[in-house]
Amino acid sequence: MINIKEIINKYIKNTKLWNKNYLKYKLNSLILAFKPLLIVYAVLFICLILFVPMIYVKNQIYYISKDIHKLTLEYELVSDQNEEIKQKVQKLKFSLIE
Repeated sequence: MINIKEIINKYIKNTKLWNKNYLKYKLNSLILAFKPLLIVYAVLFICLILFVPMIYVKNQIYYISKDIHKLTLEYELVSDQNEEIKQKVQKLKFSLIE
């Protein structure tokens, strides 16, 4: 596996003395800048793992509750129609008896 530090150190050996310190400084600053970035990405990934399923479940609960509400309204409508039909049947029975 290629090590970035080794490659940069080989390059530094071939450069002038005044430029060596600058390159070492840049290398260290790159490494230091990479660690917090890696930590931020790790925290973001963990948050995604924790919150995406929760959001999915809440979304599913919302759509299921919408379906339940729709079915409840249909049930009430059908119940009312059933009552009307029962009343009509009773009227027809009485009208045929007389």
